[in-house]
Amino acid sequence: MNNLSLDFNIRPLSIKDITATFKLKRKSIQTLCSEHYTPQQIEAMVNGEAKDINSDEISIVDSVGLFLAKWIDSYTESNDPGAIVAYIDDKIIGYASRGKSSWLNQRIIYEMFVLPEYARMGVGSKLLETLETNAQNNNCQVITVGASLTGEPFYKVNGYQVIERTDSCSSGVRIPIVHMKKWLATPTEIDKILYDMSGQFSRGVEWLTTETAVLLKEFLGE
Repeated sequence: MNNLSLDFNIRPLSIKDITATFKLKRKSIQTLCSEHYTPQQIEAMVNGEAKDINSDEISIVDSVGLFLAKWIDSYTESNDPGAIVAYIDDKIIGYASRGKSSWLNQRIIYEMFVLPEYARMGVGSKLLETLETNAQNNNCQVITVGASLTGEPFYKVNGYQVIERTDSCSSGVRIPIVHMKKWLATPTEIDKILYDMSGQFSRGVEWLTTETAVLLKEFLGE
């Protein structure tokens, strides 16, 4: 286990980071999640990410990225960017993204990955702190995450509470995840009720989507 401190910086994601973040996510999943997930689950988790990218594939990824440029620019204009990266010089070593929900001005952590060789050096903690600070500065009351089994201890240490354990689905394969939350402002009883209602609905939709995808894969014999 590496507990060394590291000198790095945080900034919003830019279009030039697309290829590096694809590679980073794939490497992080394959290396750091192998203790908690089966090879089949790992393969399904990285299925939507970039493959072992060669020079030709990089140009394709960059071309696709150009279509996202306008979206990314608008995504990072405010003081609450939707995606951020940790970097040393020109090297991307960590990445995190978040979404929004109108319920209680909620933030949802979509992804957080760190290159394995920079794990346990404070990169993930700084990315999370940045997302939370931006959320608080924009009057967000609660932040949630569908954490991997690998990431669950990290979020617990940072004050997140387990809501429910369930499965998501990728390529027809069940992927165990842990729904967690952290209140950034003291909630009223009404806030708690509204949050619970919206959360139960969202997780219900996720369950239905997962079961449908798994059954469809079994039916098709894939």
